[in-house]
Amino acid sequence: MRAYTSKLTVLGTIILLLSSCGGGATGSSVATPAATTPFAGVVAAMNTPTERTPAGFYSPSQGSTERRDYMHVRSDQVMAGVAVSYEVSSSDPNQAYLWSADVASRSSQNMKLVASDETEWFYEYSWSPENPQPHQSEVLSVRVLKSSAIDRSVYDRNNPSSLLAVIQHRPITGADARFVAEYLWTFSMSNNAGHIVLDSDDTIATTTGVRHTVTEAVFDPAMNYNTCSPVQIINSHYDVNSVNGGVELSQSLSGQFQVRLNPESGYTICN
Repeated sequence: MRAYTSKLTVLGTIILLLSSCGGGATGSSVATPAATTPFAGVVAAMNTPTERTPAGFYSPSQGSTERRDYMHVRSDQVMAGVAVSYEVSSSDPNQAYLWSADVASRSSQNMKLVASDETEWFYEYSWSPENPQPHQSEVLSVRVLKSSAIDRSVYDRNNPSSLLAVIQHRPITGADARFVAEYLWTFSMSNNAGHIVLDSDDTIATTTGVRHTVTEAVFDPAMNYNTCSPVQIINSHYDVNSVNGGVELSQSLSGQFQVRLNPESGYTICN
């Protein structure tokens, strides 16, 4: 069992509560004290904004002590005249380096290469300003995906679709599905204020391949005191086709309640 055990227990209680009350995918605002009790663990997570993902969830900064910015090289950064914007991939580390150097050269600072690395999924080149400025990230880590591992050219950032990527190697395992789901979540707009990952332990076999589900609380950070605002419990399903490798995202609503911003700090459940 992972850290955030209390959140997982809470989540299971939420689902049972919704089922017994005729809730389900549509969800509804919670109005009574008895019904709001199971959501206390979710609110506790919302009140700990520095821990928006559970222990063991993918993090690009594991082992790094410097302040880093991470980015993937996109087609519209290194290819002239393209109308689509997607993360490029290559099987050639020299090509990957040249792309990363091209991107780093556009910084307002003179950049120098300080490290290079690769995993089974990507090449990474780390660049640092020769004369760092105050409050500036110490390192820019530029990544190019490995074409032998994953293809993101199917996902146009200018025209998003449910097909996020194609995993290239075979066989595709549950560990692959989990990694790709958490990786793509990390480098998406979901990884911002108003999103708290509650669970990422659900990997199952399907008739077409493997599904990994990331469950998160999604809310608009309140700006005014004493105003109730909704929190949705969203299941993000990453379905990986074991034949063609396609990774598709679908989402479902499993619960909803409301919170109020406290005058001092943090949120409480609206009764």
